[in-house]
Amino acid sequence: MEVVRAQAVGGRAGDAESLPSMLTVKEVARLLRMPTKTVFEHCRTGKIPCVKIGRTVRVPKKKLLEVLNLREEDLSS
Repeated sequence: MEVVRAQAVGGRAGDAESLPSMLTVKEVARLLRMPTKTVFEHCRTGKIPCVKIGRTVRVPKKKLLEVLNLREEDLSS
């Protein structure tokens, strides 16, 4: 599980704790190394859990890490 967290935050597992509890789409895009447009699409389709607050979209760090961990477990089975 720590492997996915480490990959998502640039190779250091300890960095995940330093992230804010709610991430912007831009922050998620930077962490996952994908375009913001793709992150928005994944949020829209439910692949990335998100919360819409007015016109802004936020991604709960805890939920994102859970999704990343599930994806890693699916790949290793």
